[in-house]
Amino acid sequence: MPKPEIVSRSVLWQGNVETIDLVELRWADAPVRQRIVVQTLPGAVVFAMDERGQVLLLESYRIAVDDFLVELPAGKIESGDTPLAGAQRELAEETGLRAGEWIELGTACGAQGSSNWMCHYFLARGLEPGERSPEPHENHRLFWLSIDECWQWVMDGRIRNNFSIVGVTKALCHLNRLNLSDR
Repeated sequence: MPKPEIVSRSVLWQGNVETIDLVELRWADAPVRQRIVVQTLPGAVVFAMDERGQVLLLESYRIAVDDFLVELPAGKIESGDTPLAGAQRELAEETGLRAGEWIELGTACGAQGSSNWMCHYFLARGLEPGERSPEPHENHRLFWLSIDECWQWVMDGRIRNNFSIVGVTKALCHLNRLNLSDR
């Protein structure tokens, strides 16, 4: 299938991290359509698991949905950082933890219909306590769930944001904790 023709692209707003573009595009002989596209830095998402098989989660208020969401530790990968360096920084800042073992779990588009946001996923083990240093706007409540509870929270909708659902699923597949042959 051919890509659409980009007729025009203009910046509506530019911030420190995101840019909002108005894009006009045309598919074959169809009329021109307008789309808003958010350009942003990629993200790093961490499935942090302790030696007892407990998964670290946090609860944060998210203005876009005007609600508190249960999430995996995550954040933007700063310009010049590798995805791993971004994941390590976010885990330390948000939780105070450092990990001795990092396993890359792959990537996924975060909001492909409206943004270029790409998430990089990691499993972190061998956790050691450190100094927590969240950004001033980050007021997270941290808590632990067993792997089975974590998956149940995904299945019953208590974990409902896309990057955390993908992160939990990728980690549990890597750990061979999802028995998909029975489904």
